Amino acid sequence: MAAQAPELLCTCLNHWVKQMPNATRLLRTLDGNLRAWLSNSYRVLDNVDFANAVLPVVSELGGEVRSADVTEDKMYLKLVNPKMSELILKPGAVMGEGHDSYDEVTAGLVLGNSEVGAGSMFLQFAIHFSGCTNLAVRRENTFRKTHLGQKMLGAAEGVEKYLTAETRRKRDEVVWDALRDVARAAFDGRIFHDTVKQLREKRNIPVAFGETSVQLAVQRLNSHHGIGEAEGEGVLDHLVRGGDLTAYGYQAAVTRYSQDIASYERASELERIGGDVITLPASKFKQIVSEPHRN
Repeated sequence: MAAQAPELLCTCLNHWVKQMPNATRLLRTLDGNLRAWLSNSYRVLDNVDFANAVLPVVSELGGEVRSADVTEDKMYLKLVNPKMSELILKPGAVMGEGHDSYDEVTAGLVLGNSEVGAGSMFLQFAIHFSGCTNLAVRRENTFRKTHLGQKMLGAAEGVEKYLTAETRRKRDEVVWDALRDVARAAFDGRIFHDTVKQLREKRNIPVAFGETSVQLAVQRLNSHHGIGEAEGEGVLDHLVRGGDLTAYGYQAAVTRYSQDIASYERASELERIGGDVITLPASKFKQIVSEPHRN
């Protein structure tokens, strides 16, 4: 409606606003523009406070910023820890044969937040492939906080407006402390070594089984993970070019293709899909490949 009938959108908005004459709303602005129309229970957890809470801890543990972006709706920070790395040998490879015989992976971390109500604040563990610069992000072990003050407090509706600035500051500090704890866990090896174990297991799972062709197997995997036809062609191309026709090679193709995407948010979603493949049980992977996709 905003693109095709903006006058109708204004009419609709004005109509509904007039139906709630006594409603209180939080309006967020920047440079004279309205960024967000939010409820009065919205909890303001800003990007700068989020970054200031986590980045010192990440830096202390050896983390480095790999990429960052602030889109229309969200902020992303993607970090890696070169000090925490492992080698994943290719099947049959022997140490000393050169880089082509192994992949070096390092621990990573993805932070995200929306100041305009377009999603919750989150912190997700990631694994970074040093040679190809791919990043795969785990949805498991995610720290996530909504911006709804009353829900976070477990209190009655409307209580947020009665809180003092000092109470809000103390409450927010609990969130920042939790974020710092999860960031430490991401970079101290507890999650990293478990993910490396899962990656090694994917080396031994072929991408196609029985009568199923590689192309059909990839189509079924793409369909399961919400990768469309056009994107799927890109994933298949990277899989074939990589020459690793295993579940490991498929996740590498997905995360490599994410680097071809112009949209930072869509690229980030493909990185999360790569993480989904890593944590997918072998039995489920084989089931997806062997059976047609059903909605």
